[in-house]
Amino acid sequence: MEIKHVKNELLFKTNSWTFIAILIGLIIFLPISEVFIQLFNTSESWPHLKKTVFSTYLINTIILTIGTGLLSTLIGVFCAWVIACCEFPLKKFFEWALILPLAIPTYVSAYAYFDILELSNPILIWVRENINLEAMQSLNSFFVYFFTILVLSSVLYPYVYLLTRASFLKQGNQLIEAGLSLGHNMNEIFWKIALPMARPAVFAGLSLVIMETLNDYGAVKHFGIPTFTSGIFRTWLGMGDMSGALKFAAYLMLLILILLLIEKKARSRARYHENSGSNKPFKKIILSRKKSIITIALCSIPFLFGFLIPVFRLSLWAFISQDVIRSISLLSLVKNSLFLSVAVSLLTVVLALLLVFPQNTFKAN
Repeated sequence: MEIKHVKNELLFKTNSWTFIAILIGLIIFLPISEVFIQLFNTSESWPHLKKTVFSTYLINTIILTIGTGLLSTLIGVFCAWVIACCEFPLKKFFEWALILPLAIPTYVSAYAYFDILELSNPILIWVRENINLEAMQSLNSFFVYFFTILVLSSVLYPYVYLLTRASFLKQGNQLIEAGLSLGHNMNEIFWKIALPMARPAVFAGLSLVIMETLNDYGAVKHFGIPTFTSGIFRTWLGMGDMSGALKFAAYLMLLILILLLIEKKARSRARYHENSGSNKPFKKIILSRKKSIITIALCSIPFLFGFLIPVFRLSLWAFISQDVIRSISLLSLVKNSLFLSVAVSLLTVVLALLLVFPQNTFKAN
């Protein structure tokens, strides 16, 4: 009788938590579903927008997404591997310093590098004078995409770095020792054992990078690249066409949904990277002096371009413009920013816990 009472009470709690999770899910889903409905609605301006700018927005969005995703993954995985598995001077510093670019919004980083395109001017002038104007225009487009991808990747790579480093640390030393006993060197172990096992974490970080890239407006607007996000603002605010803007938003959401499905499939083997054996940590690889210098130099590049240079340039401009800054209610702006960031962070954590808790706690029931 007592067992039945406990079972009924547990069932009631399960249903209560499930109801809360469903309610939160519905609140989140309703505005998203409203956007998706626009895929099936028609508007007077849509045929013209589809004919003139849709393909341009789509191609530019895909180019930036692929470029930023690949470069962020390359930087994040490399930094995660050397920090998790190697011993070299300044490792403790880079362990947390490589996270700092996340504190710089993409549009702020883009503004900090406002004159970066001027680096390509001598090359463009030479091409125009020695080849032709069309070649110069094509090369200029390449530089615009190239520098935009660099700026976005320098800020977004920590998503991949954090999740991949955690995965490498979780793998432990057992499989590495097994690989060494089979005659593999550390390069082979990385490509054949460690990286495949960390693949779910890499894809999770990559999906965050991709969604941030798709969501970006300030950086692409600054560099003059028309994407879906900038197209939404241009159609809505510039042309006053709410219906067309919602249509672009619907296609952007569809693209995100496709990417999430791909990421979910990649993470379907999430158990594959969990260490079921010993929790013994990695036996760190002690790098030689030459390799340590190379590693420090390579780790310094994303930290330098993703955090140090933007912060230095912003601080310099703030110092130059201190008379203007004094006339602004800076304390009020800081208070509002802190309040919003803390409130949104707490709300996000609470909602996430309410969604995940019933799924994990009562799964057995």
